[in-house]
Amino acid sequence: VSAEPAMYALEVNQGFYDERGIEVGDMAELPDR
Repeated sequence: VSAEPAMYALEVNQGFYDERGIEVGDMAELPDR
């Protein structure tokens, strides 16, 4: 559960996060549109 409202959600294949070492609380940069 997010402490703040989320602007985006990522839908990925099972195992995607584990394979890349992505954990809860990690930050992502999104390119400008």
